[in-house]
Amino acid sequence: EAVRRSLTAVSDLPAGALLSKDQFVWVRPGTGIPPGQEGSVLGKKLTRSIRAGEQVSPKDVDNATEKRPANGSL
Repeated sequence: EAVRRSLTAVSDLPAGALLSKDQFVWVRPGTGIPPGQEGSVLGKKLTRSIRAGEQVSPKDVDNATEKRPANGSL
């Protein structure tokens, strides 16, 4: 079985924050958003606070947020 990584917050992020690549790192285990799918959350607003070290998932963002260009891919 391949070891996967997931998108994880590097610091505490408040609800309402617009997400960008510099707020995240890739961490094992890969039970969340895998590399290549970060576009599902980048440029969107958080609907809840995320703590440092916590994985982010598509359910944590406002999908109605107008997608703005993220600062590139991770």
